[in-house]
Amino acid sequence: MPRVLYLSALTLLVIIRRDLGYRLINPPHFLCATAALAFVGIIAEPRARQEDLPGLVIFAMLSLFFAVCHRYQRKKELKKGIVQHTYYIGTSPFNTRWLPKFCRRNRRIERLVDPLACFLVGFCLLPYSRPLAYWLMFSSSCVGFLEQFVHLKELNQSLDTLDGIVHSEVQSRTVEQYEEGPKEQKQQAETGLPTGIGPDIHEQIKRRRKQ
Repeated sequence: MPRVLYLSALTLLVIIRRDLGYRLINPPHFLCATAALAFVGIIAEPRARQEDLPGLVIFAMLSLFFAVCHRYQRKKELKKGIVQHTYYIGTSPFNTRWLPKFCRRNRRIERLVDPLACFLVGFCLLPYSRPLAYWLMFSSSCVGFLEQFVHLKELNQSLDTLDGIVHSEVQSRTVEQYEEGPKEQKQQAETGLPTGIGPDIHEQIKRRRKQ
């Protein structure tokens, strides 16, 4: 996934998700992204500087604050020995236990509900702050793309593991077949004309000589 889309989604994920992975947030990259976002907000809303901070600047400051909180919290958990994937993209606040298992399976809430809800919030903010509204709609779309990208990646990893199991079973059967060795073949009866005197004829000759 392109880094621009990844960072755009991350500026929103740090606010709406509660358990992002430690290495998911790269401090230098995220700092540059939020600084650029605040700069765009100041340029896009020059009138707001005289009265109050532009909405996009406030969003950038909140995003940076929550990113620092996530890094600090994950660092404390790592020191305590709490195991979590360091690139985990978080759990949706809408993913509650009372929901049916069908909704919670395969991250359907994170992949569908979160991007749609954030897009609707951005759409509702159009009359108040267009730059912030446009950014929320764009960032929510990036969240949807990121979720789908991670979902397909994990699905392909599971399928690769399944293929590996099938290949290992085929290889084990081949090894067992060669370890048993070739089966002993039964000796075929000799063919052709017999040579010499048979034992029964030899006995008859001895009896006649004794007579």
